[in-house]
Amino acid sequence: MLKKLLIFSFILLTPLFVRAQNTMVKVSYDQLFRDGVELLDKEKYAAARHAFEKYVGQGINDLKTIDAEYYIAFSALNLFNPDAEPLYKQFILKYPYHAKASLAHFDLATFYYNGKKYEKAIQYFEKVNHENLNEEQQLDANFKLAYSYLNVKAFDKAAPLFNKIKGGKHKYTYAASYYAGYLEFRNGEYDAALADLKKAEENESYKPLVPYMIVNIYYKKGELDQLIAYAGSVTSSKQDIQNADEFYLLTGEAYFRKEDYQKAEENFSKYIRTAKVKANPEIQYRLSYSQFKNGQYEDAAENFKGLAIGNDSISQASAYYLGVSYLQTGKKDFAVTAFNQARKSNLNKDIQKEALFNYGKVNFDLERYTEAIPALKEFLKNYPTSTHIPEATEILSESLLKTKDYSDAISYIEGLKSRSLRINATYQIVTFLKGTELLNNNNFQEAINMFNKSLEYPINKDYVIYANFWKGEALSYLKDYNAAINAYAAVFTNSKDDNEYYLKSRYGIGYAYYNTKQFDKALTHFRAYVDKVKGEKNKQNYNDALLRLADLYYVTKQYEQAIKYYDEAVADKSSDIDYAYYQRGLVKMNLGEVLDAKANFEAVIKRYPNSLYYDDALFQKGQLELQTGENNDAVKAYSALIGIKPGSPYAPYAYSRRAIAYFNLKDYEKAIRDYQYILDNLPTHEESQNALKGIQEALAAAGREEEFPAILAKFKEYNPDNKESASLTVLEFENAKALYNNQKYPQAIQSFLTFINGNPNNPNVKEAQYYMAESYFRQNELPSAIEYYKKVTESRASSYYNKAIQRLADLSLLNKDYQSAKNYYQILLAQASSKKDKSIANVGLVVSYYNTQKYDSALYYTSEILKQGNSTLDAESKAMLYQGKIAMAKGENDKAVDYFIQTINAAKDVNAAEAQYLIAKIQYNDKKYKQSLETLYDLNNNFSIYDDWLGRSFLLIAENFVALNELFQAKATLKSIIEKSPHKETVEKAKVRLSELESKEKETEKIEKGQEGKSNE
Repeated sequence: MLKKLLIFSFILLTPLFVRAQNTMVKVSYDQLFRDGVELLDKEKYAAARHAFEKYVGQGINDLKTIDAEYYIAFSALNLFNPDAEPLYKQFILKYPYHAKASLAHFDLATFYYNGKKYEKAIQYFEKVNHENLNEEQQLDANFKLAYSYLNVKAFDKAAPLFNKIKGGKHKYTYAASYYAGYLEFRNGEYDAALADLKKAEENESYKPLVPYMIVNIYYKKGELDQLIAYAGSVTSSKQDIQNADEFYLLTGEAYFRKEDYQKAEENFSKYIRTAKVKANPEIQYRLSYSQFKNGQYEDAAENFKGLAIGNDSISQASAYYLGVSYLQTGKKDFAVTAFNQARKSNLNKDIQKEALFNYGKVNFDLERYTEAIPALKEFLKNYPTSTHIPEATEILSESLLKTKDYSDAISYIEGLKSRSLRINATYQIVTFLKGTELLNNNNFQEAINMFNKSLEYPINKDYVIYANFWKGEALSYLKDYNAAINAYAAVFTNSKDDNEYYLKSRYGIGYAYYNTKQFDKALTHFRAYVDKVKGEKNKQNYNDALLRLADLYYVTKQYEQAIKYYDEAVADKSSDIDYAYYQRGLVKMNLGEVLDAKANFEAVIKRYPNSLYYDDALFQKGQLELQTGENNDAVKAYSALIGIKPGSPYAPYAYSRRAIAYFNLKDYEKAIRDYQYILDNLPTHEESQNALKGIQEALAAAGREEEFPAILAKFKEYNPDNKESASLTVLEFENAKALYNNQKYPQAIQSFLTFINGNPNNPNVKEAQYYMAESYFRQNELPSAIEYYKKVTESRASSYYNKAIQRLADLSLLNKDYQSAKNYYQILLAQASSKKDKSIANVGLVVSYYNTQKYDSALYYTSEILKQGNSTLDAESKAMLYQGKIAMAKGENDKAVDYFIQTINAAKDVNAAEAQYLIAKIQYNDKKYKQSLETLYDLNNNFSIYDDWLGRSFLLIAENFVALNELFQAKATLKSIIEKSPHKETVEKAKVRLSELESKEKETEKIEKGQEGKSNE
């Protein structure tokens, strides 16, 4: 363009060069000038300069010489010769008033303008005399000076020039209008800017540049409708738009403020696609909210997730709408985490209120009542005028009904000033449930109190029946059988005979009458129970009732009927078949059928060596042999009992009866030895009197009468007739026991120790040692406890032998000394005199064998537990749990899950909590993350009282979220653990995991930014 402008200047002056010459020399001289002009016209500036320099060199000082000097400078300028500017300056200095002096300034200014050296261009444009320029040159000079001012940010100088030339129709019309509009926009002169920019927009060159500024002006003026209309026309034309990202952003903002969220979302999305930088949180929030309002809940949730973790108002709002979005997509378990996040912030009170309500409500829907209740209570307290109050009250009522924290529910309801029928109905149920909880924890009197509270509101007839039945059970445990009879009778009054609790009450009241020796009434109820259950598939308690019915016929001397039902129990292969054989033997004894009696006792001895009635059968067999004069066989039976079951309550009698058999066999030394054992080891036992008489006779028969006085003296020492010294010893021992019973363990230990040291041969020494061991145990001084438990076990005759063995077994298990634990539990099992001891031993053996990877042995003992039933509170569920754990250890996960489900169904105890956790763990390992989450949520709802498993559950919930790439949910879960868990170990694990996730997130962001930078390059 520069070249054309300079040539144009030249053309204007060509009339000066075409004058005729008259002489030959002049013609030649003129030809040289003309050649230079022709070369200029052809842009051959080097040749032209040479021609003009040659012309000037002739020394003719005419007007053409001045022109030639100008053209020399002009050529040098176009050749970028370093002397161009000096030549122009020299020309201007030499001919300051010549017309070409202004043209020289113009040429230099234009040259520097084209080279974008705007400071230099301004210097020369400001010296141009516009009067010496033609109209087009003046237009060029004004526009280029204005543009130069614009580029050096001299806006106040640029604006008047652009405004001066923007009118009319010329080559700078649109450019001047654009720049004038830009400067007006910059100065906040929006109306003027709008007019100029719209003018510029008519030109294709400026059409892409204008839209961004026009929408910006409309936005700043608040003319959103005009903005939207204009933006629509631009986008519909599909034209190119400079600064398209800002154009879409402002358009999106306009639609957003007009609540046209469909169009807002379109434009915000376009902005994010075209912008070279990541959208800031405010823009990201508007996009997410627009998607939310458009019902695009999944997209909205995805975008809200990135905004919801934080402490500002955008984070709070994002967390709330994230929660609502999750609700709309059916992800309630995710929604509850988002609402929890939103309710913690008080920056926006309305959002906080709505989030709190929804947090409580969604927890209720998810049956997480322990979370719903405190949230709903807080809502009712803080927002008593909210429109949600009726619904919140109703939900809270339902939550209280279903929560496992019955004490809190009862306390809350009892604290209400007024209670509706529905609340009282809730109270009836929740007090009943609390009663059953107390009953399961052996707090029988408190359970009865709760059942009575439930019965004060007989609204739900089913719960009237339940409460009366379990009240009867609790009273039976307390041996208040007459009151229990009344409770069971109330079940009959309120139910029909096909009701399961009617039948259960038959069984319960039968026992109550049985224990009060009202055998005729007991017999009626047990017979009714047996007759009803006999044909049923579920024969719960049938075998036991069958045996009690047989027992009742036995005690009422209806022997034929007794035999009939014992026979039925044997035929049914009852779990208590050993008892049936034993009792049938007793009946046969009473009928004088000695051989049959002996056969039944032998059935127990030979077939059921682990039977609780093994020692009973041995003893009774010995009695039969003794009665029939079979003294040698009697000795064998009693010896077997003493050898196998030395701790049996029959042992003292077995020694005594064996002594009689020996005496009958005239083996007086052995008779004396057995009697002496009783007198030395069991001097206060009731059989010691018979032993004293027996030893007197045996000594006499052996001719050793002189030994008896010493034996008698020792006997009297142990059995004094209120001698003061003996009384003081008894008082000393009883005082030590009182200290123990009052939990004053250090003082008890000292008292027992004084007693033992002062009375080393006292028959109560073993008992004192046991209580010393217990005192150390309760103070967690386990090595000392173990020392004294071992002292107790030095004598199998001690009545505390089994208890001490159990403690030693349990402590070995606690110390992970599984081999010792196995040995002790085996002894306990062999010496068990009750179903409870047997069950404890079996459970201990299961745990010991499991922890030493002896899975087959562990399985054997789980089956033994299940055969025996719940002799201890959680034996069956423990057995099922370990069956599942063993299957899991073997990699048989499907089988493991089946066992774990059985555990959960058996009882809602700590074993069930662990079982549910392990199911979730299996699902997690199998990458069934959603199923695992559902299982864990059920655990949290059903087993919230077990802090350990609750903590593990939440940690695994977080891991499931990580696996699902739901980092917001994972982090929120871990933060919740840190804020709320009482379990220190769990809190520490949550802190470590949260830190790992945050570090990983930062690392990912770094990588993404790096990749984004490379992409932009």
